[in-house]
Amino acid sequence: MSKDLDVPEMIGQYLRAHGYDGLVNTDQECGCSVDDLAPCGQFQTECFSAHRIKVTGGEFDELFFPGHKDTCAECQGDGHSQAES
Repeated sequence: MSKDLDVPEMIGQYLRAHGYDGLVNTDQECGCSVDDLAPCGQFQTECFSAHRIKVTGGEFDELFFPGHKDTCAECQGDGHSQAES
C-alpha cells in the first residue's frame, strides 16, 4: 500500500520530478525551496514553479525566479542582478 501524501509532499514530488528548485510568487516577492515549501504556512494560487540562483552581498543567500534555469533568458545572458557567477 502506498503512503498517502499531503499537499506539500505532492507539490514537492512534482517539482523535483520536473527539475524545479522551488516556488516563487513574483507579486509578493517571495520564494521557497522544494525542501521547505510554504514556510509562510500556506500555498497561494500565485505561486509558480521556479529555479534558484545563489547570490552574495544581499539580504538573502538565494533568490527564486519563474521557470527552469535552462530556459531563463537572464540566466543565459548577463545573469540576474546580484547572482554569483
